[in-house]
Amino acid sequence: MSKVLQRFQSKKMEKIQSRSWQLIIPAGWDNLESIKERCRGIARNYYFILHDFDKNELGEPVAPHWHLLMTFAAARRLDTMQNYFKEWGNFEKEEKETEKESEAPDVEIGKSADLENQQQLRSNSFERVYSIDGARKYLVHAEDPNKYQYSPLSVETNDKLFINLFLPKADAITETKNLFKSFKSLCECETFTQFLSMFEEFFYKMPPHQRVSNFITLRSYYRQYKIRDNNLFNYDDGFDKLPPKDDGFTPVSAEDLPF
Repeated sequence: MSKVLQRFQSKKMEKIQSRSWQLIIPAGWDNLESIKERCRGIARNYYFILHDFDKNELGEPVAPHWHLLMTFAAARRLDTMQNYFKEWGNFEKEEKETEKESEAPDVEIGKSADLENQQQLRSNSFERVYSIDGARKYLVHAEDPNKYQYSPLSVETNDKLFINLFLPKADAITETKNLFKSFKSLCECETFTQFLSMFEEFFYKMPPHQRVSNFITLRSYYRQYKIRDNNLFNYDDGFDKLPPKDDGFTPVSAEDLPF
């Protein structure tokens, strides 16, 4: 392969970008904890797991290795990812060595073993992730029944919704009926806290920003529903109106909200 073509392919690889990236590195590296700490510092969400029971297609054990999955708020290029971890991999030197090898005779010199002993990241240590849900499920082989099934609890992550991927999903009809039931039970609630508790399971499935907005919407609806004065509540939704009781929350104006 010519140097021109080699450089062209290298530059093309550097421009590859994705919002999610994965590092796959051998277990037992001395700098593993430092690399994980860097992942925690740069990623919006991170997911770490050790695969130490994997087997290949012949049923032979695969060397233990770590999957370090990261997601970002915006896409990151491959060269940006390399720059994040440049302390543990000389990627410019790797490119030059690859150019020299393309001109050298094709002989085996134990390169793989040398690289493993060096404990340095390579360009192919970075894996672009196309489907974050698929990648998160693959961490425990959730959709690969023929592979060893790791526990979701063995994944170190800051994603509080990660475990929801593995919980049984309620039937859409049942879930909708439960939602209707919660609103129909409004007249039986004496406080907003009691009313809010009926929607707890729905809040678990919402992104953080939706939880806040839905909390405010439910509280507003609850207070309007309980007000008897038609001058303040001028439409009829089919429910009886009752005077509101103290819900344990101090009333605030819109100007006092922190958002």
